[in-house]
Amino acid sequence: MINPVPADENEMIAAFLRAEVDLSSHWSDCVKKGLAAIGAARSLIDEPNLKDPAENCSRRDVLDSYRGYKGRQGQFAGFPAEVTWRLVDLEPEDFRTMQYMDHPNWNQLSSGNRLVSEGARNLPRFASDQRFQHIIAIAEAIRAGERFEPLIAAQHHEGHLVLIEGHSRATAYALVSFTGRVKAFVGSSPSMYKWERY
Repeated sequence: MINPVPADENEMIAAFLRAEVDLSSHWSDCVKKGLAAIGAARSLIDEPNLKDPAENCSRRDVLDSYRGYKGRQGQFAGFPAEVTWRLVDLEPEDFRTMQYMDHPNWNQLSSGNRLVSEGARNLPRFASDQRFQHIIAIAEAIRAGERFEPLIAAQHHEGHLVLIEGHSRATAYALVSFTGRVKAFVGSSPSMYKWERY
């Protein structure tokens, strides 16, 4: 990881929602339902005003509605309340040690060791598996020069990165042996090990 700059929770949440509403057919519907529940338009995500506390609260509510963010439930069970966020550039070697969060789908793709690099190596064996077919399309888009939202990852002290959001994109970057730099929001905390998916 190089070129770290300070970031905050509000930036991370906005990026999280943009990625899921645009790149995930399943989670996109959840984001849209969350927006509808609070009477908000897509512009809350597409054109975020990160200096507006009310907007930031609304985006946090949307993420909580389907991911359990505020209540530290679901995907965020055990996630620390105090996290230091930074925006970094990932280099190719970072993808060799990066892990998926603990989840049955990603555990299976990576033969149980949760390494993104292993998931990319195993992907051809799952070519007909609907859970992972979209990764091929993302890889093709990367080869064509398309760039995506930053990945989002967690880190305990100076340890390896564990993905929070962006599993498919990370796998696609590893699959194509991407040699450029990839933006990522990284959240660090001494108690990150308490996150149930770490």
